[in-house]
Amino acid sequence: MQNPAKNEEKLLDPDEVFETLGVNFIQPQMATANPERETDSDTDIAVDDETDLEPPYRVLIHNDNITTFVFVIKILTTIFEKNVMSAEQIANRTHRHGIAVVGTYPRSIAETRINKVHFAAQLEGYPLKLTMEAAE
Repeated sequence: MQNPAKNEEKLLDPDEVFETLGVNFIQPQMATANPERETDSDTDIAVDDETDLEPPYRVLIHNDNITTFVFVIKILTTIFEKNVMSAEQIANRTHRHGIAVVGTYPRSIAETRINKVHFAAQLEGYPLKLTMEAAE
């Protein structure tokens, strides 16, 4: 008789998913931002000379009915390095309006972060979608 534990699929621990991506989950610090603010003006500027020459791109997160709020907060705090308050504001804005700006980054950084999110979401079985557009 086979041991049933050997046949069970191993469920991925969300922390293991982020470790696979090379992202360490650190408890984010609370912000003092105004939660009523509807616009996101956060801009991450890279110090690397190569990315300084790249045009800025806005990363957009799209709402869906399957991805959990907890997962969205986790990717915003780990991959995009947002604090909890900012991540919750972005998640709420996405839920209310169907789309929200995560931040503005040099093109290569935006692409890398979007790819990490899509990979993590795929591992967890979520259809989370992020896109980017040129910042004006």
